[in-house]
Amino acid sequence: MDFDIARYFEDFNRNDDASMVSKYFSPDLEVEGPDRVRRGREEWLGLLQVMHKGVREELRPLLTVREGDKIMAEVEVVFTGVTDRSDFMFGPLKAGETIRMRFFAAYWLRGGQIVRLHLAFWPPGSAEP
Repeated sequence: MDFDIARYFEDFNRNDDASMVSKYFSPDLEVEGPDRVRRGREEWLGLLQVMHKGVREELRPLLTVREGDKIMAEVEVVFTGVTDRSDFMFGPLKAGETIRMRFFAAYWLRGGQIVRLHLAFWPPGSAEP
């Protein structure tokens, strides 16, 4: 199975974390961000489920570049409160409000799945695309 980045973004935006993680991420996945490393599908899924509790996340790709089994993407990310989340990881979020951010994501693929993901981002409001 070849990896289709456009389909990945579409499926991510459906906000069905369990299905998306199972389909696109390798069991031995490593996700590295500015403040932590997550290993395995279960840890990554757990983080996504906590982050998405009462929050809808939409990825809007601005630029993607692929070289073989490596993809780099610049993505606008829009978090929309479905319920009030005073503890949301990027700042308090009330139902109906949005937080827009920009992320860089580097993906390493193996067998049509993401085996490694590195994430970097600008703080909310500091880099409007």
